[in-house]
Amino acid sequence: NGDVTLPLHDLEDDQLGTLLDDFAFDLAPGATVSTVDAGAVISANVTADVTNTAVWTAFVDAHVAASFTDTATVTVTLVPPDQFVLTVSKDGTGSGTVTSTPAGIDCGADCSETFTAGTVVTLTATADTGSTFAGWTGEGCSGTGDCVLTMDAAKSVTATFNLAVPPKHRIFLPIVVNNATP
Repeated sequence: NGDVTLPLHDLEDDQLGTLLDDFAFDLAPGATVSTVDAGAVISANVTADVTNTAVWTAFVDAHVAASFTDTATVTVTLVPPDQFVLTVSKDGTGSGTVTSTPAGIDCGADCSETFTAGTVVTLTATADTGSTFAGWTGEGCSGTGDCVLTMDAAKSVTATFNLAVPPKHRIFLPIVVNNATP
């Protein structure tokens, strides 16, 4: 009946350009394929949900012009990776700032930032003069070192700053005893 399984595929997107070139996958006539399930890795910088039009071309041999070439118009939907919000709060009687690596949080002013899923974020607390950093609470962070988080959900962390306790001073006053007899 003339049906031929096509083993090589190109995918040319109208906005993103070439997504697949000579991708090896046996596709039988009338069949459908998920490129993800087929193991195709498509790299594109996508910052919002995008639906483009692409042309899928299948070949028997690499780009050989033959009667066994087929072309179809497909819809390509790319979804950006999940993103999660990290929120930092400050507590206590003192003051200070919290910064993040990668950059984004500089709390003082910016205490909330969105990070891509899987991003490892390191929070660093710096006490202002006259204050001390007392520690972290929330999302598994504790102690007074850096707080390291993997963004796999929205997270909230609190940094506590307290006023520094001034050192206690002893004051010695001379005592004069007057032993005069009346």
